[in-house]
Amino acid sequence: MSEEAAERRRESSKLRMRRRADARRALGVCMRCNDDNLRPIHRKDLCREHYDLYSDWQTRRKIERKELGLCQVCPRASARPVKEGTTICREHLAEHAERAKQRARTDKGRNAARALKRKQMYGMTQEEYDTLLRRQHDVCAICKRPETSKRHGKVLSLSVDHNHATGKVRGLLCFACNTGIALLHENVDNVSKAILYLESGDA
Repeated sequence: MSEEAAERRRESSKLRMRRRADARRALGVCMRCNDDNLRPIHRKDLCREHYDLYSDWQTRRKIERKELGLCQVCPRASARPVKEGTTICREHLAEHAERAKQRARTDKGRNAARALKRKQMYGMTQEEYDTLLRRQHDVCAICKRPETSKRHGKVLSLSVDHNHATGKVRGLLCFACNTGIALLHENVDNVSKAILYLESGDA
């Protein structure tokens, strides 16, 4: 068989596989099951049984490559050594960084980044933040108004306010109130003096 005929045969086989995959995807059945035992899709176009096998294989592959110091992204046949301090090779590092930037630009990426920052800085999970937000009825704990400040055209989330001495979270504040108490050094005497000053100005 000539190389041209072999190439046509491979392309024809790929086309049949794509058509079969599209048909199964449209029916909502697993890509790996045999035709006599079709199961509904669980994740990644696979039934639960085949997804678990796929997940186990992915885990084993990652562990094996990590132990050998090989890139997690490269195809198996051309896996390159990882760049120091990473799990991928130098060639895929820029591509990986660009994908990470694109994910960070999405609303889902921004929310995930905020949740991670709150966890690192205040030990507060996203569930705890949402619970506190509901308790405050989605408004600032001081001015009792929703957040209106924007960054990059999007309204900011209420900021987590905490006691810098004890680390205990006190509540959620809007940008203006959070900035205001910070500029007054979170000092009750300074706040009282500011109140007296404002009241004397109204007299």
